Amino acid sequence: MRRLQAGGFELVILDVGLPDGSGLAALPDIRETPSCPEVIILTGEGDAEGAERATMVQSRKERRKVNMLRNWRTLFGTGLAILVLTGYSNADPVYYWSFDDTKELEIPWGGGEGGETIIPGSTREEVSGVDYDIHGLAKYTTGVSGSAMKFDGFSSYVNGGTFTGPWVDGWGEMPEELTIEAWIALGAYPWNWAPIVTVGKFRVTGFFFGVDSSGRLGFHVSDDTAVWHECNSSLDPKTHAGLELKKWYHVAATFDTKKGTAIYINGTLAGTYDEFRGDTKIVYSNMDEGFYLGKNPVDLAPTDPVRTWATYPSRYSFDGIIDEVKIHGGAMSADQVARLSKSVTLEDAPALPPRKFPSVKPSGRFGANYTRLKFYDEWDALWPVGDHMDVVVQFDEYPTKVMFWRGTRYSP
Repeated sequence: MRRLQAGGFELVILDVGLPDGSGLAALPDIRETPSCPEVIILTGEGDAEGAERATMVQSRKERRKVNMLRNWRTLFGTGLAILVLTGYSNADPVYYWSFDDTKELEIPWGGGEGGETIIPGSTREEVSGVDYDIHGLAKYTTGVSGSAMKFDGFSSYVNGGTFTGPWVDGWGEMPEELTIEAWIALGAYPWNWAPIVTVGKFRVTGFFFGVDSSGRLGFHVSDDTAVWHECNSSLDPKTHAGLELKKWYHVAATFDTKKGTAIYINGTLAGTYDEFRGDTKIVYSNMDEGFYLGKNPVDLAPTDPVRTWATYPSRYSFDGIIDEVKIHGGAMSADQVARLSKSVTLEDAPALPPRKFPSVKPSGRFGANYTRLKFYDEWDALWPVGDHMDVVVQFDEYPTKVMFWRGTRYSP
């Protein structure tokens, strides 16, 4: 047990009959060690009753997934019972948005490249089979596994609406502990906190898992005193930013009733929080609104405004790509989260092309012309315009240009 407490173990093979007692008695202590290893219990007596007791101990103590193989009396010619107890399984989340259902939604999107498509309706949550509504100009694009959802930063989000899921009938009680994971790539930093996934009444009940205007990752929850508790990653002291743009990250958050909250970036612990005033649990409300992916259920003002008196709350969403969003029932250990982050081999960079205000070749003549400039697909699509919406002013003796893209003036 002393060596297990030091961590670093992924598997324990345990006999029911030990010289100084039963292996079943040691099981709860093994599962409390830092590595939280998976356990194989053996007994040479073909003891099905003992195996069943271990299953009961495991599920009652830790609420972890349990797999019990039948007694194999023919194995090695002996009566050998094998019980395999696994930790939380990456293959068995309680909610899972893969965004891999593009075959049902193949509708061309004007001007898009790389096989991207506009969303006409919904995407399916894999575990419950419930279709979630897609709003705004979201697009399918290449993800870390199959396809992913690209959000435009303003209009696009996914919402579950009235939801009856696997945890309860018509919501009811949510799990006491949970783990959330996703793969994300930022195209631009959002105007304020923008969720990967959130549920409940924003900043009052439920939980929020997302990114802020500086690229910090955050996991925020409400306890039984309706106090909003925030666990956030830190900023790079040189760049004053958090997550980099146009780069894939595996992000995860855990809530443990004993240890509080923790967040992870690419399998590495990025922040913890345990300053709860009341009972360490998440309190929920407004559950009939369901989950929101990519957008807050309420409008927020941009952070650090120049004119606070003239800056109002507005609608905006996550700007970038979200893929493989999973919610697991139970708080994973740091080693388990690290294994999740290594379970996907990244083959391609995120499909997020550079964003640069458009320019035109010098004409050598003074004059102003109406035209239609292309910035990048998501922003261009926000305003349905004709072919003469933008203005380019050029000069005969100077290389300077004065350009107006959708009313925004700049000089390239």
